[in-house]
Amino acid sequence: MTNSNCIFYIKENPLIENELAYVLFDAFPVTKLHSLIIPKRHVKTFFELTLDEKNQCFDLLDKIKKNYLKKIKVFQGLMLALIPEKMQIKQ
Repeated sequence: MTNSNCIFYIKENPLIENELAYVLFDAFPVTKLHSLIIPKRHVKTFFELTLDEKNQCFDLLDKIKKNYLKKIKVFQGLMLALIPEKMQIKQ
């Protein structure tokens, strides 16, 4: 499902996953516990995800928020980053 040419393709075990998405710690974190929620299906933009894929991404967000609150007590914020197509590796 995930495209191995994508800069976000990872072969490691994810922190948590569901049928359509997974979570990894960011390789270049800006904050403590900085994480990425990545859909398993490769698409050019977030807006090409199906409603089910988007819902499963946000379900993972809820799960990691609960887990992270146990560790840091304060959820400092959320940033939704949409990676422009020109930053993606072409197939």
